[in-house]
Formats: sequence, structure tokens, C-alpha cells
Amino acid sequence: MAPLSTNTNNEHDSPYNKRKTMSQQTTKINLMSSKTPQWRVSSSQRNISNPYNLAIPPQYQRRLQTSSPVRDAAKKRPALPTINSSDAPPVKPKRPVKAVLVGEKPRGMYTNSSKSKSTIFTYRQVSPYQAPRKKTLRLPSIDDRFLALIVTLTLALLLTIGIPLAAILPQKLIKPLPINILIPMYFKPEDGAWNRLHDAAIRYPKTTFNVIINPNNGSGMAAWPAGEYIDAIESLDKYTNIHTLGYIDTANGQKENATIRQEIALYAGWAKVSNSLSLSGIYFDHTPHKDQDATRAYLQNISATVRHADGFGAQTLVVQNPGQVPDEGLMMGVDRPNVTVVFEGAYADVPNRGALHEMLAPLNANATRENFALLVHSAPDGLGGTGLRKMIDGVRREVEWLYVTDLTDEDSGPYSGFGGLLETWLNSAAPSAGKDTYIRLINFLTSLSAMSPKSRSSILLPLYIYPCPNAWEPLYTAIAKHPHLQFLAIINPNSGPGAAPWWPNEDYIREIARLNALPNVKTLGYICATYCKRSLDAALDDIDIYGERGRKDAHQRVDGVFVDETVNLYSDEAKKWLDAVDRKVAHSLDYVENPITIHNPGTAVHAALGKPGPDITVVVETSFKHFMTKEYQKWLATSPYGRSRTAYMVHSVPEKEMKKLTLSLREKAGYLFVTSASSGFYESFGSSWAAFVDTMAKP
Repeated sequence: MAPLSTNTNNEHDSPYNKRKTMSQQTTKINLMSSKTPQWRVSSSQRNISNPYNLAIPPQYQRRLQTSSPVRDAAKKRPALPTINSSDAPPVKPKRPVKAVLVGEKPRGMYTNSSKSKSTIFTYRQVSPYQAPRKKTLRLPSIDDRFLALIVTLTLALLLTIGIPLAAILPQKLIKPLPINILIPMYFKPEDGAWNRLHDAAIRYPKTTFNVIINPNNGSGMAAWPAGEYIDAIESLDKYTNIHTLGYIDTANGQKENATIRQEIALYAGWAKVSNSLSLSGIYFDHTPHKDQDATRAYLQNISATVRHADGFGAQTLVVQNPGQVPDEGLMMGVDRPNVTVVFEGAYADVPNRGALHEMLAPLNANATRENFALLVHSAPDGLGGTGLRKMIDGVRREVEWLYVTDLTDEDSGPYSGFGGLLETWLNSAAPSAGKDTYIRLINFLTSLSAMSPKSRSSILLPLYIYPCPNAWEPLYTAIAKHPHLQFLAIINPNSGPGAAPWWPNEDYIREIARLNALPNVKTLGYICATYCKRSLDAALDDIDIYGERGRKDAHQRVDGVFVDETVNLYSDEAKKWLDAVDRKVAHSLDYVENPITIHNPGTAVHAALGKPGPDITVVVETSFKHFMTKEYQKWLATSPYGRSRTAYMVHSVPEKEMKKLTLSLREKAGYLFVTSASSGFYESFGSSWAAFVDTMAKP
């Protein structure tokens, strides 16, 4: 790189060029050595998909400190002599009859240029006797954690002595009984058909999803499933709240015991192919409901075979589906099923709370709500969340396992897909997560008492990776593993939103929708400012494109805009350019609650650019080696932004330094991206991705 010119009259296109203000000449830059420091790679050497830059900081200027003259304080009169009661006889106090000059400091405002220590004189009446000191009531300060602990203990005491919970708290603070999700997934995992299950498992991490796998109306006769099933089942295994069950049809008890045992053995053998293929149990469909002949022995035999098979894990689950309430004798014995489907039918035929209670009453001696399931199909169009919630609340006292779909027998079967109600009914059924009644207030107070003084930082991820199948899986894995960690993913289809004929792009459409379904992910659309030299109209058009896509399809929305290559030095032109972009983001994304604007100068900026400025500014984008230099840290200290508006991006970090550096940077920046990659660090996740995310998730 050629040395920087210090001629302030020479204009050139380099990003290192510093603009001049209207009234003051640009300060010359004194180089610290004969070699020009490489703050950022020149734009000609960068890949267009990650156009990041750092500007050279200007020379520091010392602030001139001027002292102001201080007036000499006027002398005060000597104090009045004190009266000692032991030396003189008691006298009756007399009312003072004359005024006394008292020195008093002025109460007016001081000027900005001086600190006044002068004394002025005022006339007022004073008494030679000391006035009695007024007693003030001082209340001790109460720590939030201490208050939370007191309230928690008080509620626990009230519950202990038998006061009903509903009499203590409002109904909205009481969580209902939990629902476990039982999903008959009788369709192939092709073309992202199972993606909505992944999204649901991430959105509701405390809800258990029990997925029935049915490759070929059963296991088929092969030792392991087809390749597409292997990949799909292994991807489900990454989620701790997803359990998989193998499907077996008993044909109403007519299928031979030997055939069923063979199918059980095949499912159990999947674990020998790969631990990630291990199932959690078996789902027996079309089981008999009448306790007659050898039916009881038949069902107990197949249940026992599952529980004794090697390959289903420690807590094997056996589900039987007679589709209606079975006879009491079929629910007895040590080999009775864990879960029985006591209703499978259309939404219109679901029994109400009273009827369901009466239906299950004969079984209550050997089973509880944890042992009962409902499979409901043919839900009407336009049912909505209110209708679903009413139905769910009507049955949740009696059953814990549930599935609802709007698909019918006319739609290639009610279990040929997820249907259109999956997210809606999950939102009504899945908030609870546990086997007892929980209280939101207790959870809040517990978290308050253990709260960290500083909030956890978020991950700002430049996702400049083309979303071919499974390319973004490391991100989805991290999101699923850490549901309480916030991810801000920068989407960059084509150095911006992209245009026809390249857009619409089916890969981006698929993956953007998947990201937007996740509660701990916000998506940001990428645009480039080219140091405010790009046409403002072109930049505003890019923002309009992002906004229009979200209006047409909410699944394709972005939650904000990432403006790359912004300036770090102030000029009137640059400030107007950036302010216009910020206003455009707020206008075009007005359907988004609190749209996010991020600027990336890659270095500390002039304070005037932050008034009001964007929501977040990337003030660090550099290598680990450069970041650790004293010169860089000295310049970084001039940043006008606090932690909540600051983002750091550091690459080429030695893996042994990853954890230590990340923990340190969390205290300084609310948004981080740290990678060990030394090249293409925005086009891949890098070997340090998982370690970085795990460190960011630490409390």
C-alpha cells in the first residue's frame, strides 16, 4: 500500500481519506512508524461478500485546560461567644433584638468559565442558641434480590399452611397443567418437510415432542432406514426435547406376535448403525380395546418385548392406540403401556371436559392424565387461537398427550403433513413445561434473585454463506442448544437484497423463513454504504426492497438493516446521508416492532455521528493481533458509545485464546462475533464456532 498523503487539499477515493468540515482544516496524521499501519484491507483486496473496513484514527489532540480566576473570599465576622451553663447562673432567654451579619455563599448559578468561592452578606435574624436537631426517619434500602427472596418465602409459607394458590395470585400468573406433544409424522423428510418440527422444538425448549417415525408403514424389512431418513432422524437427535418412536401397526391385534417382535428388533437395531439413530420407544397403532380372549396377554407381551430390547435407551416409551377408551383390564399389570390414545377422531367429536372425565373414570385406579393421549384431526378453518385454547383447556385436566391438525382424510390422510394449525395450537398448548403446576411469578422472582449485574451479550453473525441444504446447520444447532441466547443474523443474498432474475431465490426464501420462525433470532438485511459515496437513492431502494418483501410475506421479513462501510469521521454530507438511511429503515420496516439499524465503520467514530445515530455501531472489526496492540486500544477508548450500542468483530483469534477473549469482550460490547478463522471468516462458521457460542451462553 502506498503511504498516506498528508496533503489536506488532495482528494482521492481511498477509504482512508478524511473529510474536511466547513470551518476547520483536517488534522494531519502523524505516522507512528515509517510503515503505514494496515487498519483495514483495501477495498480492492476484499471479497465483495464481506466488504468490511477500518479507518485510520486521527491524531489525538490534548484538551486545553484553562483556569479561571477565583475571587478572594470575604472575611466573616467572629462567631458569637458560646454560653456555658456550668459557669453562669441560668438566665431567661431573650428574644434577639438586632440583626447579625452572617456570611453565606450565593445560591445563584456559576458561570461556565469560573468557579466562584466568593462570600456575600445578607441580613437575617439569628438566635444565639443552637436549635434542636430535627429527627428524620431513615428507611433502610432494600436490595431487589432480598425483596424477591422475602416474597418467595412468603408465598411458600402461605402454600404450606394450606391457602389455595388461586386465592393468592391472579389467574394469569398460574401456569396450566403441561401438555406433551405426540406427532404422527407419516411423511418423508424431503424438501424441508420436517423443518417446522425443528423450529417448534427451538421455540418451545421446555416442551417434549414425541415424534412417530413411519418409514414404510412400519420399519420395512431393511436393517436400517433409507438415507434420507438417516439424515433426518440424526438431525432430530440433536434436540433434547425431541423423542422418536417407531411405528408398528398391530391390525387390531391380528398381526402375529412373531412379526411384531421382528419389527421391534429392526427398530432397536438402528442404534447399532449410529447412536444418533437410537429411538426412544415404539408406537403401536390400531391396538384392540376390548379385554377378551388373549388380548391382554398379547398387548403385555409386545410391550414387554420393547422394554427388554437393547437399543431403545434407559427410559423406553410404549404407546398404544386403540383410538378409544380401552377396557380397564388392558390398563393393568406391570407391562401396561406408558401412554394410551383414548380418543382419535375429528375435532367436532372431541368430548367435552365432563364427558371425558366420565369416560376415563374407570381407568383412574391404574392410570392418571400422564397416561392418556388425544389425536384430533379435521379442525375447522378459521378456528384460531381462541377456539384451540378453549378445546385444549377443556381436555388438559384429563390428558397430558395431545396432537391437533386441520388435515382430513381427504388430504391424503390427517397425518400426511403438519397442516396449517401447528404453530397456532402449539402456542396454546406448549407454554407449560413440567409435571407440576408452576407459577410465573415464582420463576420471575427466582431469576431476579440470581440475576447478573450485566445482561448477556448477543451474537452478531455475518451470515454470508450461501444456504445450500445443511449449510446453516451449525447455526441451527447452536440456536437449539442455547434458546436463551440472542442471535442477530446478517442476511446478504447478493451484496444486498438481490434483484431479478437472481431473486427470488428458493434457497434463501426457505432459510430466511426458517430463521424468522425462531424466537431468539433476529434477521438483518445487508446494504453497503461505500463510505457514504454510494448513491443515496440506491441505498434507500435496497431498504425498500427488504421492507416490501416483508409486507408481502411475513416469513421473508427482516428485523433491521446492517449498513456496511460507513464513515467514522464527521462531515455534514456524511451525517445527512446516514440520517436519511436510518429514517428509511424506520419507515420501510414500520411493521416490525423496534426495527434495528446497525452501522459498521469498523472503528471508533466521531461523537457527532452518534447523535442520535444508529441503534448499534461496529466499532471493532480487525484481527486479534492488531486488536491487542496498545495503539489500537488507545484509539478504541475514544468511542462515544456505551456497551449496549457497541459491537465487536474480531477474527484470527488463536483457539487457546477464544474463551478468555470472549468473556473479556462481553463486558465491553453488547454484540459480538469472534472467530479463529484467518480468511473467509464470514463465509464459513470456522472451527471455533461451537466454542464461541458456548462461551457466549455462559451466565
